[in-house]
Amino acid sequence: WEDAALAQEAKRVRYAGVNTLAAWTPPEVIGASDAPYTATLHFGGAWATYVLPDPFDPRARLALREALRRYPVNFRDDPRCLGVFINNELHWGKHARGLVTSVLRY
Repeated sequence: WEDAALAQEAKRVRYAGVNTLAAWTPPEVIGASDAPYTATLHFGGAWATYVLPDPFDPRARLALREALRRYPVNFRDDPRCLGVFINNELHWGKHARGLVTSVLRY
């Protein structure tokens, strides 16, 4: 029944005129559809809980590689994958307002 449900969902997406699957689309729906999609990888740890993760921190590299390994859709060579978002709504620390203001002034 699951395969039939996924096939029906893919037909609904096409029928509704949806031309791209969003980052939060379940991996099973991505696999059943021929539509382009985006992926979202989540990584982190105690070292990145209340601060913006440093992309040059070796822990970030290891955590990102682990997130890639765990991701349920193999998008590496998939031409339907439009891109990959890294994390969502990252924490900017205790002084987010000042940080944003500084960035916008630059």
